[in-house]
Amino acid sequence: MRHEDLISVGKEQVRQHKALLRLVGRVLARSLSRRAETGAARVRFIVLTRPRSGSNMLQSALSAHRNIVCMGEVFRAPGETTWSNYPYHRVPKWYSKRLASLRAADPTEFLEKRIYGYPNGRASAVGFRIFYSQAQEGGWRTVWPYLQNLRELKVIQLKRRNILRAYLSLERAQKTGNWLTHSAPASADEAGSPLYLDPAKCRRVFAEARAGESEYARYFANHRTTAVFYEDLATRFPAEMRRLQQFLEVPDEPVRPGTHKMATQALSEAIENYAELKREFKDTQWAVLFED
Repeated sequence: MRHEDLISVGKEQVRQHKALLRLVGRVLARSLSRRAETGAARVRFIVLTRPRSGSNMLQSALSAHRNIVCMGEVFRAPGETTWSNYPYHRVPKWYSKRLASLRAADPTEFLEKRIYGYPNGRASAVGFRIFYSQAQEGGWRTVWPYLQNLRELKVIQLKRRNILRAYLSLERAQKTGNWLTHSAPASADEAGSPLYLDPAKCRRVFAEARAGESEYARYFANHRTTAVFYEDLATRFPAEMRRLQQFLEVPDEPVRPGTHKMATQALSEAIENYAELKREFKDTQWAVLFED
């Protein structure tokens, strides 16, 4: 091929390359614009709860909706960089460390950019799980005022009516290391041997649980809030999810949770000193918890 022809071919390739770059640029610009518009109009929410109240199940069910991104406990542990929960569960290690660094340096900017600003143009509702006990130390304490000052924030307060069962579940999970199941519900026979529960600790746990629910209900009193109970999710899941989807202003869409209820036994079988505890709390406000 002549030298002039080579130059001509080279110029044509450069022209095509530039045209391709301009096309990619226009597509990216439109995508970023759509994401910015979506982010501005997004419903921001939190799932406010305590351990063993069904938050894994609720998170997976919310995230199964095509227009909802519900993240996990992003303020669970300061040193955590594994991001085991969706949607940052598959990012490379260097990006995990970058996320953790931003969260440590400026947790409110982390929330604004990496949680509520998560780049998913399809998501019209974005939120995360947070326990009452989390973000209570050091620089993370700014998280709560930030959330309280988000007047458009919606709060899903997830509770459990029988906090004795929640406490029993926590004790069993800590003992066995088995925190959730992705398979169908196991049989009660697989729940394990009975556990001894200290009466004084039960009394303290019960009081702290109800006090935390009341305290944070007052803290977010000026926000749109809805309560959902674990027991209702377990018995009438489709109806509860439709109600929550309406609350988050997304289209009604059937969803299924990614985790399942752990095996359950009658309290009298699961608690070694059940009779003792039932007598201990017979004439208290906690007696209803022992109605097996």
